[in-house]
Amino acid sequence: MLDYPPLDLKTSSLDKPRPKGAILPKMALFFYKCHVKPEQAVESHASPMYATKVELAGLPPALRGWTPCMMEADVLQKA
Repeated sequence: MLDYPPLDLKTSSLDKPRPKGAILPKMALFFYKCHVKPEQAVESHASPMYATKVELAGLPPALRGWTPCMMEADVLQKA
């Protein structure tokens, strides 16, 4: 189950919506920095939001289908 996976490590957690019960933005920033260097944040393995359809094809359905998680990615891509 994916509760609220980081689909976009490029966008600061300070600039993202904060749903009730989510971790604090500063804590999310700490986790982001533990996972990737800033220049890697737009790579598809770190941020599926920036993946091509071909790259998404190999991912589990929860990350490549239209789920609540992907809704965030769609909103952020249009922003």
